[in-house]
Amino acid sequence: MHEYPSPQYPARCKRTHRVCELKSGESAVVAGRLAGRDSLSDETGKVRLGFNTADAGRAGDIVAV
Repeated sequence: MHEYPSPQYPARCKRTHRVCELKSGESAVVAGRLAGRDSLSDETGKVRLGFNTADAGRAGDIVAV
C-alpha cells in the first residue's frame, strides 16, 4: 500500500501499486494523471488502460482506477 503519493500525482485513494509494479492480469488500484485517450501515468511510468478515458476526464486530470 502506498500512502504517500508524489506531489506531482496526488491521490485521495490509497493505491495498491505504482505503474512500474503492475503485472499483467493482476487487479490493482492505481492513481495518476490521464495521459491521452487510453493511458494513465504516475511518477514511475505510463500504462495503457483497458478502456477509453474520454468519459473519465481530460488529459492531465488526476484519477484513480
